[in-house]
Amino acid sequence: MHRMNLLSVLLLLTLVTTSALAQGETLYKQIKTAAGKTIPYAVHLPPDFDSLKTYPVLIGPGDGVKEEPAGFYWRTDPYQKGWIIVDTHLWEAFMKKNLGAVLDQIQKEYNVEGNKFHTVCWSANSAGIFDLAMANADRFHSITGMAGDPGKLNDDKIAALKKMKVQFVVGENDNHWRKAAEEDHKKLKAAGVETYLEIIPKGGHILKDLIGGGFISRLEKLR
Repeated sequence: MHRMNLLSVLLLLTLVTTSALAQGETLYKQIKTAAGKTIPYAVHLPPDFDSLKTYPVLIGPGDGVKEEPAGFYWRTDPYQKGWIIVDTHLWEAFMKKNLGAVLDQIQKEYNVEGNKFHTVCWSANSAGIFDLAMANADRFHSITGMAGDPGKLNDDKIAALKKMKVQFVVGENDNHWRKAAEEDHKKLKAAGVETYLEIIPKGGHILKDLIGGGFISRLEKLR
């Protein structure tokens, strides 16, 4: 009887562990800069994560702490199959000097596909995150604006964006941001940047229907 109870407990623990792996896992971490600044970040590992495998890695805006939700376009489902998603304070001014240290740490911990990252921005944080990506263009494979705008494009910005893939996803009814995305896409394409534009029919500024798998499926096109 005792042996049977023990086997039942072990079976239950195995099922719980397997279920946790199937759902993915979030690890909350932080890095301290040389200036003493603590930067939190959260790592969302995909279902059946294997530390020996290589994964595309998205680093996007999010608080990176347990008390707060994940980044907006993956907040209800951060465990996207085949992807590692990292939340950190990309919109903060101090990241201009410290992004490299965060990226270095992630590359020490995980096998990053192509040794380059994907990133994303939306609305008010987009210009700053575009600037951050362009300042570190050699380390990014792509940037996606979910209603995002790099601001006024000049030769230096265009040269930096030529080093990565650029994607604009914007709602049909989001007039201001749609017009900006159309103009940016046209200029970048003419300059030889690998750029993509998708206008979501009847979509507004916040593309709630794309949260989770819809968002990741668009990143898949950029790998």
